Amino acid sequence: MYLIVAALLEEKRYNDASLQISLIKAILNDNSADFLTGVQLIQELKLSSISQYMKEPYTDDLIDFRLKNFDELLESL
Repeated sequence: MYLIVAALLEEKRYNDASLQISLIKAILNDNSADFLTGVQLIQELKLSSISQYMKEPYTDDLIDFRLKNFDELLESL
């Protein structure tokens, strides 16, 4: 399921990724999915909503992600 989320985010299919993240939370009872929701919100530039999802660092090793040009984005705000 984590790989599906990564692939959907890479393809900019944010609604489908959100659905998969919800499934991870519900089926696997994995609270780390909140961090993935935060990453998704960053990609959608919905920055005002991020803080409620990124309260803890992502510690699982099931998914690897990168934020392209994140420093430039923060500097431009």
